[in-house]
Amino acid sequence: MKKHIGYGLLALLMTACHESYPGLYAPVYDPDNPNPEVTTDRLPVMISLTDPAYALVTTRGNGPFGFWDDPEAQTAWLEADFGVYAFLTPNHVYEGDVNYAAGEVADGAGVPYCLIDDRKAGITRSCELTWRDAEPPYYSVAYPEYKYNFFLYHIGDAQEYAPVRKTQTTVTKFIRIDGTQDVISAYARPDVSDVDELGDNDESKYLMNHAGDLVYSTLSGRLRIDPYFRVRHEMSRLNFSVQKAEGEQLGAGREIRITAVGLVLPVQGEFTVAAHWPGVSASWNDESVAPATGVTWTEETDTLFVPSEQTPKEFGSTYRRENTLLQADEGVSDDKPGPVAVGKSLLVPPVARVGFVIYYRYLSSNPEDVPYPDGTFPAGEFMMRLNNAEVNLQAGQQHEVLLSVYGPQHIELKVDGKGLAWTDGGDIPVEGME
Repeated sequence: MKKHIGYGLLALLMTACHESYPGLYAPVYDPDNPNPEVTTDRLPVMISLTDPAYALVTTRGNGPFGFWDDPEAQTAWLEADFGVYAFLTPNHVYEGDVNYAAGEVADGAGVPYCLIDDRKAGITRSCELTWRDAEPPYYSVAYPEYKYNFFLYHIGDAQEYAPVRKTQTTVTKFIRIDGTQDVISAYARPDVSDVDELGDNDESKYLMNHAGDLVYSTLSGRLRIDPYFRVRHEMSRLNFSVQKAEGEQLGAGREIRITAVGLVLPVQGEFTVAAHWPGVSASWNDESVAPATGVTWTEETDTLFVPSEQTPKEFGSTYRRENTLLQADEGVSDDKPGPVAVGKSLLVPPVARVGFVIYYRYLSSNPEDVPYPDGTFPAGEFMMRLNNAEVNLQAGQQHEVLLSVYGPQHIELKVDGKGLAWTDGGDIPVEGME
């Protein structure tokens, strides 16, 4: 199955050299000095994100962003909220347990298991990730070499159907989606350019000789080694279009109009937004070990309809067909063979099997068609259903769904060029139909 990389462009930005940074294993400067000179000034936590100039994500209920240089897309970026967590992990200084159920504590008031507890961040017009709070979080002055793992997530206006669950090693949110949220997970790992920022001084040498133990810490923060989030999209993006089947003649005066497209799939998931892991190793580019974050989708399914330009922005609008009725020009005839885009993109879980429901109208002014007793020619709404089709959707990838029309009650569906077989769903009578 051919896959099209869409908003998965982020993955390209996240790849880096797979070799250790030059100079990372510098000679130990002073192994007996675990704490080179550290001032008592409070140090705010600075964070950064994959450059949105090359990335696609979404914001609340509005479907996928465009690129940053698109004014409308940039507005969506600016309105998006990202949640951030940071938790203590063992290193050469701290050898105790972790506790992801803990909240933030005042500096020096006991073991700071949690440095950041679901603080909100956003994108600025200068394309930087910054804190929404007037008072940003700060690194610990009392524990400058304690190591923290950072996590970021985005759920837009997804409905949280249960309270957040915190255990000793995980933070989980329970979300219900409606096809318009780009669910995002991320964890922090240094950027390639961070090493270039290090100077040739005692503190830098000490950090490089404890590279796997001090990222991220107060000490690394003072050297401008800031958390850099590697974004991962948890959803698949589906684009829909319709065309008249190649070589098929519907006949003069006959038209098939797609009125609604629905997908039957899971809509509830358990989203692990933070999970304990050893953290960055001495080789900062080694991504063979990563935290077990992401969404596990439940077996509960519902029908999500492809939204139209007129679909209300409120959460759940895509669950009702009457909110997603497509426009009259989203149809095909011999004079208009297509392909024609159908509705807006739909963001769905990356599942292997999906059910499809297609509603369409057959219109005819062809004198060869037998008119109804009132003198009108055949026109009606029909439904075709495909249960449990194998589609193998992939997270962070874009898939093309094509409806090929052969005639009344005969529409072929393809996903990324792969045909799917229909099962009979029957027709739905409307006014003027028996």
